[in-house]
Amino acid sequence: MTLLPRFEKCRLGRAVLTRMLVSCLVLSGLMAPGCGPSSRISRSAPPILHPADTLVASPGKDSAASEASALSRVLDGVRSHIISFRSFSARLKVDYTDGSGNQTAITAFVHLQKDSAIWISITPLLGIELARVLITPDSLSIMNKIDKTIMTRGTGLVRKLLNIPADFNTMQDILIGNPVFLSGEVKDFSRSSALISFTCLDSTLQSHYEVFSDDFRIQDCRISDRDSSSGRYCEITFGDYSAVDGRNFSTRRRIFAEDTTVTQINLNFSRIKFDQPLSFSFYVPSDYRRK
Repeated sequence: MTLLPRFEKCRLGRAVLTRMLVSCLVLSGLMAPGCGPSSRISRSAPPILHPADTLVASPGKDSAASEASALSRVLDGVRSHIISFRSFSARLKVDYTDGSGNQTAITAFVHLQKDSAIWISITPLLGIELARVLITPDSLSIMNKIDKTIMTRGTGLVRKLLNIPADFNTMQDILIGNPVFLSGEVKDFSRSSALISFTCLDSTLQSHYEVFSDDFRIQDCRISDRDSSSGRYCEITFGDYSAVDGRNFSTRRRIFAEDTTVTQINLNFSRIKFDQPLSFSFYVPSDYRRK
């Protein structure tokens, strides 16, 4: 006896599955730069502020040279927390609320092979796998196990559907919790006993960071268009840092994105492993219809 009718009675139809898929695309890092323009923005990994980049110190009692030196130490501290890895896996609890107030809670299992593939298995409350997602640097595949369909497109489709200027490296960095868009001109540097804040500017985006003063871990990152009239904005909050295989990993995150609508996603990571052999099974049964 199949359990699928029970899902249908719980109104787990196509609309809910679509929200689940979007949630998992979000948690794999696709939504975070969603406040940017639709053109692609790429960057080399890992995100590094190169010596040629301009440091602009905020006015204050210290000399400009002293402020620039302090900012350089802060950026070095932030970069010291960049997580190096070959592979990553985790179980995620995802709570997703869309602009209409619709709420979806799912569990997702994520496998990531650095620079190669992001694999996501989506499971609702009853524990039956509903979909799989496979993202590579040049393709996106979604296997819908309710409708028995498979869709394969270029990753440009993701940027088009979600208005996301992100390459694969950016996606995996956000999933791991590494900083993104940490380059270009830096301004608005300020310090307090608890937090340090600064803003990075590139040609189209501005990324405002708040990091802890004692160890330079990221607390909050806000990304928006430099053109404030667009109204596109995204905030990622990092919490519950834990030592995992010698790495300082944020196990709880909140993503708040605003464009023409407002989206909120809460992520809770568990069963986190680094540099272990992983499976990326994506077998498509012969009776599945291609879209």
